[in-house]
Amino acid sequence: MRYILIIGWLYVALMFSIASNSWVDGLLKFLFLGVFITAVLLWLANSWARQKKREMKENINMDE
Repeated sequence: MRYILIIGWLYVALMFSIASNSWVDGLLKFLFLGVFITAVLLWLANSWARQKKREMKENINMDE
């Protein structure tokens, strides 16, 4: 489900950048509105998953 939303967001950012007046403006819009935001959101989602995984490992180690 998360990847469908990411693909949809990148598609919207791409269409928004294509509709820009110049190619430089379009490229900057796609980088900042598409790639940068997507990278930050993926990093945050993976950091939460890493934190949960680390907590699970600590709980397993404490049980032993």
